[in-house]
Amino acid sequence: MRSSGNQSIAFTGFSLVCSLGLDAVTACAALRAGIVRPTTIDTFVVGTLDDFGGATVHAAPLITHGFEGDARVLRLLHAAFEGLQTQSDAPWKAARTGFYLSLPHPDRQHTGFELIADEDLRRQEITRWEEIQGARLEPVDVRQGAKSLVERASVLAGWEQPVDLRAFSMTGNTGVAELIDAASRDLSAGAVELAVVGGVDSWIDASSLRWLEQRARLKSATASAGLAPGEAGGFLLMETVSGAQSRGAEIMAVLQSTVLDREENSHLTGKTSQGEALARVLVRTAPLADWSREAPPWVVVDQNGETYRAQEWGCALSRLVENHPYFQAPVVWNPVISVGETGAAAGVVQICMALQAFHQRYAPARQVALLAGADTEQRSATLLGAWA
Repeated sequence: MRSSGNQSIAFTGFSLVCSLGLDAVTACAALRAGIVRPTTIDTFVVGTLDDFGGATVHAAPLITHGFEGDARVLRLLHAAFEGLQTQSDAPWKAARTGFYLSLPHPDRQHTGFELIADEDLRRQEITRWEEIQGARLEPVDVRQGAKSLVERASVLAGWEQPVDLRAFSMTGNTGVAELIDAASRDLSAGAVELAVVGGVDSWIDASSLRWLEQRARLKSATASAGLAPGEAGGFLLMETVSGAQSRGAEIMAVLQSTVLDREENSHLTGKTSQGEALARVLVRTAPLADWSREAPPWVVVDQNGETYRAQEWGCALSRLVENHPYFQAPVVWNPVISVGETGAAAGVVQICMALQAFHQRYAPARQVALLAGADTEQRSATLLGAWA
């Protein structure tokens, strides 16, 4: 387990692209209103012979239509860069800026074999993966891939400054929290003056939908417990409070802590989580949070409709209430209901939602805990506090 706390780090801007809109203000307003804009992919049919239909997804409007794989992710990141450049000022033009990017692992679709119920299909998929590995002349350079992606997106968006990719994560839902932790340490040490933390992902291309269906994770007419695939991209601007104040920037929130932990019984192992790691990250967060029965926790979760996630969250709450009774009735926001599962971009969606709530003064509390659980072992809790 690792935790960090630093109230001298501020969030001063953000961009967001998702199924609810191509700019952060529109998307966050729709999230607040509980708007849902699903679409149906008729070319990918799910269900049984008696009850079937196209896959229901949460696709970004217009910009990703007709694109697959890396090209789809690039389109999302390109739009996120353009959104970032609509900020009222451009601090990155005069600052040493570091980039931190959460994105899907290129081999994500060759994991989770234990979730495939059909033994023949499981063996076929394992064999296919072994053949792919054997055909590779050299290991995949994931860092170069991440660097290439962010640089290509920046060029398409007309970003004039060089992109210094200081860190990246491919753990999925917890990636943004991990990078916020890394960025806050770089800012505190003076290694950078401004940190741009991004997240991008899409579960809507044909190969991802196939992967989800094979592992019984795709929600459909015959599978009510499952996830609705989504896609999103976005950036968060972070800097020291002193730096933000010196240039007259509006501070939307401050980072109070980031807690990272690992769950032994991860989803992709086919085991069931008892919520131990998820409970631990909240227990470690509690001392810095002003929670009580009168002021219960405001929590933004990444529950996505899967049984594994629901059981983990329920078990975590059961563990918490004994020593932290205010968790009997937390204020829970769940953006996945509106935008679908957004994987490596989930943290950006969560934080944008919270920052806009602070900014527009409809937040239900002065602190928010953002919870995330990866398909693998990683678990995280990020605590933000209102500035004014």
